Amino acid sequence: MLGKEQIKLLPETHKYLYTQYTPLRVQYRKGSRSFLEKIIVKTASKAKDDQDKVIMLMNWCVNIEKNFPTRERNAESGFYRSLDDFLWGGTEEEVIKKGSDWCGEIARVFCILNQIAGFPARIVYLYHVSEPQAHAVGEVYVESKWSLFDVLSQKYYPKKDGTIANAWELRENPSLIDEQTEASKIYYADRNFYRNICIVNYFVQDFAKYDYSWDVCNDHYRKILAEKW
Repeated sequence: MLGKEQIKLLPETHKYLYTQYTPLRVQYRKGSRSFLEKIIVKTASKAKDDQDKVIMLMNWCVNIEKNFPTRERNAESGFYRSLDDFLWGGTEEEVIKKGSDWCGEIARVFCILNQIAGFPARIVYLYHVSEPQAHAVGEVYVESKWSLFDVLSQKYYPKKDGTIANAWELRENPSLIDEQTEASKIYYADRNFYRNICIVNYFVQDFAKYDYSWDVCNDHYRKILAEKW
């Protein structure tokens, strides 16, 4: 959906990506996506501050596969019997209802939930330096800076000043990843995913412009996911 629009994060693009690329004013028309609004109210209404609200939304997103299509018959416990039963695509509402656990789709949900909640947000793609692997995470503008949240890994990387590191800061200082002692237990919490990074805008107000068509799993991911199924 967003492959051609990605901008690689490099020293020469860093300033543009972090000062001009993503508008800091969210253009959402209240009531236009009520299903997602209800999730925000139910999930994050008791947050102590903005950063806590974003973390609560991340924690909700990581549990989508445990709670949908239903809690009794959810995606994690085998609702989909094979890769052929699961289709990629759909709007954020449909991604939630089908119980997706694909990082690209969950990053979209996280991004749009944050925008509806009033926070500028965008999608970040991480490409492993030596393996044919990629991962999608989110960046949210909160507490006056961009901060990265790896939703599926349920990870973010605090700095000594109390703020949360963004993609550029992790690229330039991967020790922030290494310092978390449990990081090696989580596949994507690996500095090798933070050398080749691309950032892309994904706007809630552009809903009508995106292609949400459904498709079967491609051969590349079918091979990767075969063991799970």
